[in-house]
Amino acid sequence: MTAPLESSPELIRELEFMLSHWDRLTEAERQFVVDCSRFLTRGDRVNKYMMAVRPNLYPKQQKFLSMNDLEVYTGGSGGGGKSDSLLLAALQYADISTYSAVIFRSTFKNLNRSGSIMDRCRDWLRNSDAHWDGNDFRFTFPSGAKIGFGYMESLKPADQHRSAEYTF
Repeated sequence: MTAPLESSPELIRELEFMLSHWDRLTEAERQFVVDCSRFLTRGDRVNKYMMAVRPNLYPKQQKFLSMNDLEVYTGGSGGGGKSDSLLLAALQYADISTYSAVIFRSTFKNLNRSGSIMDRCRDWLRNSDAHWDGNDFRFTFPSGAKIGFGYMESLKPADQHRSAEYTF
């Protein structure tokens, strides 16, 4: 399957149908969806990591992923999808070799507890080709991209990140 050069209403309907049946797609069909992701209004980018963990986004997650702002403020009660949206946003560019992301929490306990954002990411990517480094709290993808996790209980940990270059 080769990705078309332009969109059409029929293509959009087919892609949305394929996305809703992601678990049943062949590898070639999944790659077709990823290649055509620029035609979808699900966010800026879609890749195999995002689709493996969340093929169906909630409307607020779609809106969050489609924003091009440097900062987005969101709130709400627990279980509203904020952390999932943040992880999905971080995963958007995991196929780009120079990509480097870091997600911070205020304490290591908040970062590492069961069900936390880092724990969820490890669970999401457990069966993927991304490599988890438990010493550096970081995933490295075959592309060379990295998504790491950190915490800032005080200003001292901030020094560890002072010269780092993050794209997210």
